[in-house]
Amino acid sequence: MAILEFEDMSFEKFENQIRIVFLKNYECFIPIDELTKIGEFEIFPNKIELKNINENIAERKFNNLLTRAFQNLTNTITKKKTIYVHKQSKIPLKGTIYFGVVDRGSDMLDVRPLTGCNLNCVFCSVDEGISSKKTTDYVVEKDYLIQELKELIKFKQKQTEENIPYSVFINPLGEPLLYPKLVELIADIKKINGIKLISIMTNAELLTPKKADELINSGLNQLNISIHSLDPEKGKKIMGTNNYSTEKIKKTILYIREKYPLVKIILAPVFMKKSNEEDIKQIIKFGQDNGCDTGIQNFLRYKTGRNMLKTKEVKFIKFFEMLKQWETEFKIELIKNYKLTKTPQYDRAFKKGEIVKAEIIAPGRLPGEVLAKANNVLITVTDVKNNSGFLKVKIVRIKDGLYLGIHA
Repeated sequence: MAILEFEDMSFEKFENQIRIVFLKNYECFIPIDELTKIGEFEIFPNKIELKNINENIAERKFNNLLTRAFQNLTNTITKKKTIYVHKQSKIPLKGTIYFGVVDRGSDMLDVRPLTGCNLNCVFCSVDEGISSKKTTDYVVEKDYLIQELKELIKFKQKQTEENIPYSVFINPLGEPLLYPKLVELIADIKKINGIKLISIMTNAELLTPKKADELINSGLNQLNISIHSLDPEKGKKIMGTNNYSTEKIKKTILYIREKYPLVKIILAPVFMKKSNEEDIKQIIKFGQDNGCDTGIQNFLRYKTGRNMLKTKEVKFIKFFEMLKQWETEFKIELIKNYKLTKTPQYDRAFKKGEIVKAEIIAPGRLPGEVLAKANNVLITVTDVKNNSGFLKVKIVRIKDGLYLGIHA
């Protein structure tokens, strides 16, 4: 008998298939008749028993079935096709803004373990969430992320004589609390020599006192909470779902503030003209009364964002004038001057305008877009009809180690 056990998968019979739930929020299916070809089987929540077969042979054959099934992996929340990025996938964690580690040449490093969101914010600058027009999601193996982060910090430390402490911002294009390995990820980041601060940006809809305990006890120092109104009904409208509860989020914030006074909480509303001006003032007051900082963002329209608001953008001159007025009214600092320390970056893999041969290694997030690999970095390539093979790519944009190309 062969017993195949899995930590991150669970199994159940679903009609004439075996449903595989991977990392809690992803699923794929194996036809029962395909599994029957390996041998007589019995399934349990986290294991499969195959009778009358050698374990090594069973493992090899079942892994072949898994590989094929994972080609149709789906995010159960966004319903998008999902790519699992892991060490053996040969997909680099450098070069794309979608996932991996983003280094903007400072002492703050962005770690992006997944895409996808549980809400549907009307102003979302990256069009995440239930109604997103994105076609593909990604989820990254935790150990692969840690390996990439360690290598980057080691590189930076070798290039500088002074001992620069680094901040890690878990800031995905989506909601970090959907990442089922978030607690373990934070714990492993904390173990890396040279890390001074670990923070996340979250909509907090999934944040509970228990989850807060787990995150903070694993090493989280700061929570940036995206909250745009304290009014329950307006909050639901802005966040695009009736599942959103401002009252629950306020209670969790107060719980954290009382139990973990050294953990920094930044309330991070987006100011939307004629939509939530008075709400912003209420958020400032709530933060002031409860020991939270407030960092206000200005609503901007993006070509690839979800622009459901009819409100116009406020010019930054007027936006900062408004912040100054609120600073005077509330006697609080709202205009932030964050000082980042410049640190070395990897050498550029290409030059702008260069034409390179690259291998298509994954679909992109938008129709006609792919992720192609060359020089062990990813290039986001637009206007591509193929979804596999090699192609010539003209590099049209390079910034912060991120590469954008067009099919040459």
